[in-house]
Amino acid sequence: GLTNDITFATSIDVDPATGDVLVTGGRDDGNIYRVGIDGSGDSTGVSVFADIRTIQTGLGFSPGALDEIEWDPFNNRWILAEFLEDGNFSRISTIGADGVSGYAQLATGYGVNDIIVIPTPGALSVLGLAGFAALRRRRSA
Repeated sequence: GLTNDITFATSIDVDPATGDVLVTGGRDDGNIYRVGIDGSGDSTGVSVFADIRTIQTGLGFSPGALDEIEWDPFNNRWILAEFLEDGNFSRISTIGADGVSGYAQLATGYGVNDIIVIPTPGALSVLGLAGFAALRRRRSA
């Protein structure tokens, strides 16, 4: 069923809430598609998860096509890399976990090849302290 809905995929990621696969439709398409996956690992069908161009137009942003999608587990949102059709390089944007709410532009004018979400130094230090606390608890038990 994928060939009828998605003609050129540029990025995929897994929705942590459902286990479904999200696929960006590429530069000719402003959609993020959801590929349902059942317990056996088989596809249950393809549907539109987010129509980014409609959201962008409704908010007054120039339309962009999707190049990349990445889940941000630290902020519970999707990070998007978009190719702007007006000739500018790219836009980095975000959208809520539901694919509808919270669309916001984070940066423009950058050439984006890949998105990798890493914690901020403050969050990393908290994770490190939690690790030390866990080690100390094990040693004193």
